[in-house]
Amino acid sequence: MNKTIAGALCAGLIAIGNAGGALAGAYDTFQEMIGGSDFPPVTNERYRAECGGCHLAFPPRLLTAAAWRDMIGKLKNHFGDDGTLAPAVTKELLDYLVANAAQWNIQDHTPFAVSSGSANDGPPRITETFFFTTRHSRRVSLQEVKANRKVGSFANCAACHPNADKGNFSDHEVAIPGKSKPHD
Repeated sequence: MNKTIAGALCAGLIAIGNAGGALAGAYDTFQEMIGGSDFPPVTNERYRAECGGCHLAFPPRLLTAAAWRDMIGKLKNHFGDDGTLAPAVTKELLDYLVANAAQWNIQDHTPFAVSSGSANDGPPRITETFFFTTRHSRRVSLQEVKANRKVGSFANCAACHPNADKGNFSDHEVAIPGKSKPHD
């Protein structure tokens, strides 16, 4: 390998490392960055009805456009269920989700945009995003969540975030069932 290529690779790795460090601290300015509420609330009633009938109609900014395309493209196997919809409905939901998705921009360090996908080539999991894992791993363990019968899963946002349906995931409003005070 010549020195030019080796130097470029080293510079790239340093830049990635620096970006990762910046991302780790990005949540501190998160609410200010998007205007107060954690996420804009869901405004598409078809999406709220179709997806919210089984689980929280997740705010579109919880995933990137690419992740939503992947999610909607895998509705036949939607976390073990067949979530197939009529083609016109699928297109409407996909258009809405993509138009309102998180934007990944390394300059503004948007922490909720990176999804690692999931096992078995299933759809991407919101609970595997950088935003989610950073916010939850230091506060509550998966074991604690599964042991709490009123929560049961990290996907049950509304169990601890009473205003999740409005896009509000503020730390100040978290109330974990069975705990006497909001969880910090």
